[in-house]
Amino acid sequence: MISPPRDFTPTPTNCYVKGTPMRARPTILSVAERAQVSKWLASRAIRGEPGVSEENRTKIFQAMKELNYHPNFGARSLRSSTHTIGIVLNDIGNPHDTQTVEGAEVEANTHDLNVIVSHGANSPTKLVTAVHSMLELKVEGIIVLSSWLPSKEFTRVSKIVPPSLFLATTIPQQT
Repeated sequence: MISPPRDFTPTPTNCYVKGTPMRARPTILSVAERAQVSKWLASRAIRGEPGVSEENRTKIFQAMKELNYHPNFGARSLRSSTHTIGIVLNDIGNPHDTQTVEGAEVEANTHDLNVIVSHGANSPTKLVTAVHSMLELKVEGIIVLSSWLPSKEFTRVSKIVPPSLFLATTIPQQT
């Protein structure tokens, strides 16, 4: 195994993994520079928006391929809609839940929505953590397939993400 030099200071562009230098992930700016277009134009092309010539679109997608660039989901969600629905399962091995997820994904795809799936590993605590992770990802809708979600979480999630669906969940009585 190759070791880094003694005076090596790790930075995002020179980290060593098993002795091999690792480069930082490419950004939209590096794609724009490679394609010789503005960051704004590269962004529009990647999002599939109009106003980008076919020639520039081709250059941008070629630069993405060369750099192995993939859009940053987190950065994208800071400015706009995530177009994502979160599904949280109690048990990922449950065949009924698997069929429900498949059906939800088919329907979501017809509306150009992405689906992220997480599970609670048969633990109420982990289930709540998985739901909170979905909220941190700024999902635009959430489906929870479990009866283990506490009623206070049900109420909280419903207020944050109005399009919420709770299956196999006892809905708390409103007083």
